[in-house]
Amino acid sequence: MGLFGKAKEMAASAASAAGDMAMQKVDEAKQEQIAKAERKELDRQAKDADKAQQDEYKRIFHATNDMGDVSIDSTNGLFRVRRASADIPKQSGAMMKAMKATAAVYTLGASVAIEHAMKPSDRIFRFEEIRSFELLEDDSQVVGGGVGMALVGGAFFGAAGAVAGSIAGGKKTKKTCDSMILRIDLNSVDMPCILIPYVKKTVKKTSNDYRKALSEAQQTVSCLQMIVDALEKMKPVEPQRVVVEHAGAVAQSDDSIEKVKKLKELLDMGALTQEEFDAKKRELLGL
Repeated sequence: MGLFGKAKEMAASAASAAGDMAMQKVDEAKQEQIAKAERKELDRQAKDADKAQQDEYKRIFHATNDMGDVSIDSTNGLFRVRRASADIPKQSGAMMKAMKATAAVYTLGASVAIEHAMKPSDRIFRFEEIRSFELLEDDSQVVGGGVGMALVGGAFFGAAGAVAGSIAGGKKTKKTCDSMILRIDLNSVDMPCILIPYVKKTVKKTSNDYRKALSEAQQTVSCLQMIVDALEKMKPVEPQRVVVEHAGAVAQSDDSIEKVKKLKELLDMGALTQEEFDAKKRELLGL
């Protein structure tokens, strides 16, 4: 084969490879479109399922306690959170500084149900879904609790002055508050974290806005603690092990066996009939 023939063969091979590559890209594009359509369908199904569940909860929900931003239906074991959101408004600059409160938000993932729940709205959950709660003021914990956890910051349930002292921890108390956020952690794949903002911009701690926010947060935390207490009471109680002393019974059994042996000797000697032996044996052994 001449030089021209080799060049022609190489050109044909290159054209074939380019064609194969083009076809591969077309196939990859088709596969991506199919995957995108499947994700979209799964997203739609997730939204529909979430809506159906919330609609059912709303249908049966009847509040037995209503405090702050939480209402409890103790009959059905449900609680409703007003203004529930898994996100913090971007325009709330001061709140974005509270990184501890928002840490979970950035790691929630891309669950469609979470994205669907980004806009604040009333949502209903089962008691068993609550895991813990924590009120944060300027990235410092004011009060926290949860299932199987001791309540931290009990002074929060007292006067406002006591709250200020618990936050300061002996340090100089700030005269202003930049953010106050209640975080509720849930055992839920769809919405593992709820954030309820009470202070979105810097306010003085002597202001009515701060006192109102603190009062609302206090009521909400009290309601959450009621749910936790109810869950603790619902836990099955492990039966206590009862140890029975068998020493007396064992001794009595050994004595009966010895008596039966003596009766057998009397039977062998002819002093007892078989019927008498059997009757006495049953009496001694409790048969």
